[in-house]
Amino acid sequence: MKMITKEQYLAGIVNSIADKYPLLRQSSKPNTFALQYGGTWYTLHVRGGLSKELAKQVEKAFLELYAVSVEWAQSNVEFMEKHGYIECAFGLKLRTPIISQCILGNSKTPYEATKEARSANNAVTQSWGMLLNRAMNATNIRIEEAGYGLRILPCNMIHDAGYFLVEDNPKSIQFLNDVLIQEMSWNDDDLIRSTDVPMSASLEIGKSWDKLTKLPNNATLEEINELLPRSG
Repeated sequence: MKMITKEQYLAGIVNSIADKYPLLRQSSKPNTFALQYGGTWYTLHVRGGLSKELAKQVEKAFLELYAVSVEWAQSNVEFMEKHGYIECAFGLKLRTPIISQCILGNSKTPYEATKEARSANNAVTQSWGMLLNRAMNATNIRIEEAGYGLRILPCNMIHDAGYFLVEDNPKSIQFLNDVLIQEMSWNDDDLIRSTDVPMSASLEIGKSWDKLTKLPNNATLEEINELLPRSG
């Protein structure tokens, strides 16, 4: 049997949802996003069209499943109240002047303060999209240093995915696969360092976006040769 780590096993279960339950996965997205960004069962009922009973059930399940994330978001709000700002990725500080002058969580709390807290927490989460910029820059430096500058060219970034033009050569593909996975797995920052939720990534190769082949991490030249898309 192929030996896999606990992290690979858990990631495999999560990623399998896209193939096993595509309709449920798609219908869950707007509701999950709404709750993630501070919405409530009422948001799901009014904007998502769920019945009150189902909306409350979904909210309850979300708060139980993502209890750690909910606690983290609340700790951010408490920090904003005390300091008047929140720290985003790589030291960026976002001011929260309204929150620092209010007491949140009661009927007298101004809507503007609640909105600022929601937006600031969203900013913290979204700011870590900069991890892709860091990974792409670090990868490109290593490409140049290794003499692959004309063989592997970065060409695009989309949220959490980096794209390269790579010569049709197993050695070049192996180099990119090894280096990019290392840089995409980087989490050497106190705010994101974790053994429970490690960073992970994988490389897909192909001659068009609709025909991609996933490479194993640390794939050998023989494995790459077998998986390399053939012309025609």
